[in-house]
Amino acid sequence: MIVFTQANCLVELSAAQRQIVLADAKRHFLGLPHHLQTIELMFRRLRLTDEFGTPDRLPPKPYIREGLRLEAVTKLREQDLRTPHKEPKWA
Repeated sequence: MIVFTQANCLVELSAAQRQIVLADAKRHFLGLPHHLQTIELMFRRLRLTDEFGTPDRLPPKPYIREGLRLEAVTKLREQDLRTPHKEPKWA
């Protein structure tokens, strides 16, 4: 099992390691619709669509949120944007 940290990210893996990780992620994800169809009665008609045109009905490449690895310089809060005037502070 490969655990990802900021120092060990997907792009730093070899092609063989990346293939193993993505195949495992795909297998893990496909368990979710199966679980919902068999355990949760309200989702028994849940199906994956053919919009990607792949045999497993999943996108050809995974969506990876790179933003999870970023470190923020500052946090934007609601108080930073709110104003009693009509002119917004953020414009």
